[in-house]
Amino acid sequence: LLNTLMQGSSELTVTEGETPLLTQVTNDSMTLIWTGRLTSQAKYNSKGETVFWAVSSEKIACGDTDSRMCLQVKPVTYDDQGLKTSEGEWTAFKGDIDGYQHDGMHEEVLRLQRYQIDNNESAEGEEYAYVLDAVIESAVAE
Repeated sequence: LLNTLMQGSSELTVTEGETPLLTQVTNDSMTLIWTGRLTSQAKYNSKGETVFWAVSSEKIACGDTDSRMCLQVKPVTYDDQGLKTSEGEWTAFKGDIDGYQHDGMHEEVLRLQRYQIDNNESAEGEEYAYVLDAVIESAVAE
């Protein structure tokens, strides 16, 4: 059916926004509405940088005067062959990682895309947005 609808000419209208829509009216007067999804590159208007973070199963206090609990993360570095070459120090991460849900039961290494964001758009003065690309390692916390 879709192949038949795509034959001939169509009138297209794009509605931009957080959830862009493409409305297609075929030459048979059928209306199709295509819902888009804003990619991270388009959302942050830049190409992301790949970074790797180890995430502890346990959260820690975000700061001395802050009652919130934050993810405990440390940077991980890999060589060109994919072998782990170094790990940084554990720190409290106050932000969010798009697409990541912390369950408190696993130690994980995440491959993230880090995007520079405009200070006007950032929450709490953050300079970067982080988007989960893949979970590289996952182990049940002891």
